[in-house]
Amino acid sequence: MIIRCNVVTLLTNQFSDSLTELLRRGAKQLLEQAVEAELTGFMEQFSGRKLNDGRAAVVRNGYRPERNIQTSIGPVTVKIPKVRAKDGDPVTFRSALLWCRAVCTEDSFAGGGVTLAVFEGCFRLSMKQ
Repeated sequence: MIIRCNVVTLLTNQFSDSLTELLRRGAKQLLEQAVEAELTGFMEQFSGRKLNDGRAAVVRNGYRPERNIQTSIGPVTVKIPKVRAKDGDPVTFRSALLWCRAVCTEDSFAGGGVTLAVFEGCFRLSMKQ
């Protein structure tokens, strides 16, 4: 079993002002554009895969539920696209940019919620990516 996590510091005095909101919107836009570019490259791998009638066998299929990505300016909500294979061979798009699923906090790590083995596993995973 692989446990993926990212240890982050929670800001106790989280504030919101117009500049911070502008930065979050910009970060969201940049992340979504980067994921779209990554998806375009992923879809090009399957451009030769066609159905009997000539249509593409691998197509976009909406978005996954929005996720919060932890950044230094606070959480940013992003949409991650999905793909679908119409020919029966499953295809799954996994963003290399947004690969982390669980977010562990320093509080849960220090409080015993995350063991050292889990933390070390997260570190090794992040170094591979």
